[in-house]
Amino acid sequence: MSEADEARAVASGRGRPGTLRQVLRRASPAAVFTLIYFGILVYPLMRMLFLCFPGWRPDTPILLLIMVGPLAGRLCYEWLPGPVTRWLSAVSLTWLGLCFIAFTLVAPWEVANLLLALDPQSSGWALLSATGALTAYGLMNAQRLTVRQVDIPAPAELQGLRLAQISDVHVGSRSGRFLTRVVHRLNAQNPDHVLITGDLVDFRNIQQQELAALGEIKAPAFFIIGNHERYVDVDDICRWKTWVSRCCATRAWKSAECSWLASTTPKPRPR
Repeated sequence: MSEADEARAVASGRGRPGTLRQVLRRASPAAVFTLIYFGILVYPLMRMLFLCFPGWRPDTPILLLIMVGPLAGRLCYEWLPGPVTRWLSAVSLTWLGLCFIAFTLVAPWEVANLLLALDPQSSGWALLSATGALTAYGLMNAQRLTVRQVDIPAPAELQGLRLAQISDVHVGSRSGRFLTRVVHRLNAQNPDHVLITGDLVDFRNIQQQELAALGEIKAPAFFIIGNHERYVDVDDICRWKTWVSRCCATRAWKSAECSWLASTTPKPRPR
C-alpha cells in the first residue's frame, strides 16, 4: 500500500486503528484538564465580571493574568524557590480556593437564570459580593484553631489514655508561625501521645526553622505522610526533622508509594 493509500485508509477509519486510539488516549487527559481548568479557574470569574460590567472588553494582559496567572504563580516556586515566589504561590492557592467558591455560586445561578431570566448586572454584583464574603470568611476560618474532644471505646488497660491528633497544617502555604500556635495549643491539652496524620507541609524547600516548633512537643509524637508530602520530596521529610530520633521506611511498590513513620524522642514531663 502506498503512503497516499495508507493516508486515505487512516482518514476513512480503515487503517491503523491503534493510532487513533493512541491519539485519543493521549489527548483525553489534556482535554479533561483544560475543561476543568477553564471551567473552574477562568469561566466563573469572567462570567461575573461580564455581568457586572457589560461593556468590559479585557485586553491581552488581563486575559493572560486570569487564564495563566494561577498556574504560573503556583509553579514559579517550584522553578525558582524563594520568599517572593513562595508568596506568589500561596496567593495562587488562595485564588484557586476563591475560584472554587465562585464556581459553586455561578453554576446554580446559570440554571436559575435559564428558568427565571434574572437581571444580569444585579446578579453579577450579588455573585461577586457573595464570593468575596465567603472567601474572607474562609481565610479567617483557616487561621482558627479548634480543639474537639472525642471519647473512643478502648480496652481497660488503655482507659484514660489521651491521644492528640493534628493534620493539614500545610507549612508552606502557611508560615511556621501557624505551626507554633498549633504546638502551643497541643501542649496545653497534655496528651500522652501525639499523632500527626499528614499534610504537615505542602511546598518544597521548607526551612528547618519553620518546623522547629515540632521539637517543643512534650509527648511522644508519630508522623505519617499525606498526599501533599507525596507531591513534594518525601525524602526530605527525615532531613527536615532534626527532632526525629529514628525513621522507618516501608515501600509499597505495588502502589508506587512510600509511607514514612517517624517518632520523636519522648521527653519527660510532669504528671
